[in-house]
Amino acid sequence: LWRSGSLRLGDLSISLHWQWNQDAVGRAAAFFASAQAAGEYIDSLGLGITGYTVTEGPQCGLEIEVGIDPGADDEFADGTFRSASPVLQDDRACPADLVPDPDSWIVYVPLETCDYRLGGSLLSEALGMGGTVAPDLADPDYFIDGFEVVREMVEDGIPLSGMTVRRGGLLTALDRMSALTGARVNVFALMKSLGEDDLVRTLFAEVPGVILQIRDQDFDYIDAEFTLQDVAFFPLGHPEPGRSAVRVDATDQGSIRAILESLILRESSEGED
Repeated sequence: LWRSGSLRLGDLSISLHWQWNQDAVGRAAAFFASAQAAGEYIDSLGLGITGYTVTEGPQCGLEIEVGIDPGADDEFADGTFRSASPVLQDDRACPADLVPDPDSWIVYVPLETCDYRLGGSLLSEALGMGGTVAPDLADPDYFIDGFEVVREMVEDGIPLSGMTVRRGGLLTALDRMSALTGARVNVFALMKSLGEDDLVRTLFAEVPGVILQIRDQDFDYIDAEFTLQDVAFFPLGHPEPGRSAVRVDATDQGSIRAILESLILRESSEGED
């Protein structure tokens, strides 16, 4: 998503990995349910299985390679979802590190509409939380819409920086971005929208998404683009030059009010029409 060049959804390649102990009661059924859910999801993306490797023994394993489905409908082969001649370069279209611009916005774009749960996360592994519920990724259409609008912004050079939310969740991604400058974010509006009252789940659940750093003057543009595609986004805060860590708040004092004050100041500086 972040590399320079032309990319469409059908250009994606995905690797899926399972490991399970076939002697343990219920493990085979759990594997079947997981593989079935993954297969239905990738099929909805217009992708298909291009190869697989099976490991047999007490500790079984399966690796599946996924790419464009050669038998997919024409809509996946006419350039709408797949590039006619994808050109992906090794360099990034935008940096991974936050640019030290205190007026810019740090924006979170979740690419799934599921509940935030800690099962299968790095945090749950570190705490030994076995058997906990994982996020239920079940909205591929929403993923497609979100992926496409972010891809277009990246190709148009809108983000100052960008990062994928993946292993470790939202806070880990924010920490990765803050190598050169600190950041102050507020997740109150995000938690309220999710109906979530647990800050830990909000910060560490591994729900797929992206973080974009946007210039203040581009805020209205991305607002219109995400609204047009019915994709939710959440302004979290701003970089803090001179710092080297992420400060997190979860109160309404620093989120909605800060946005309103910013809009009021912008309107007053521009004057009346």
